[in-house]
Amino acid sequence: MRLRITLLPILVLLNSCRTNSNQEQIDVKESKITLEGIVNSNITDDNITPGTALTSILDFYKNYKTDTGSENADDDMLLFQYGTYDWDGSGGKFEFNLTRQIADPDDEEFYQVKLTLYYKATDIGEIESFNLWSIDKPTIDDWQKAIKDTEGFKRAIKARPFDYKVELTKT
Repeated sequence: MRLRITLLPILVLLNSCRTNSNQEQIDVKESKITLEGIVNSNITDDNITPGTALTSILDFYKNYKTDTGSENADDDMLLFQYGTYDWDGSGGKFEFNLTRQIADPDDEEFYQVKLTLYYKATDIGEIESFNLWSIDKPTIDDWQKAIKDTEGFKRAIKARPFDYKVELTKT
């Protein structure tokens, strides 16, 4: 009986980890194409939603291991962020973004695989920008719950994005 009690916390910890033994190994440079494929398979009725985006980035994170050469959590983590921005001078757009940040094993920079949904700012209304790293929560499930509890997520699920983009950048 004592052995079972000792193992239970270990099993709970293992179940909360993101890695699974069936993870497919991919080159980080293939990550954009991989995420695009996941997103396309999750879209219904030609409409991407915040829920679809979140499911897609989590599928990508849980099921595809990249070649970082490290097991450090800081070398492969997720970022959720949103806000209203006018990067190109064409008027403010609300951006709902989920990013996987992956360390480049060859230098001190990071790759970022970004999934961004774009909304008319008027469809979302005034809102303060926000961001949350996955390492700021004890588990990925806690991170996902925190995202769903944000004002940006709640407003975005009530609107329809006019565009979305998947991109691979380097910091």
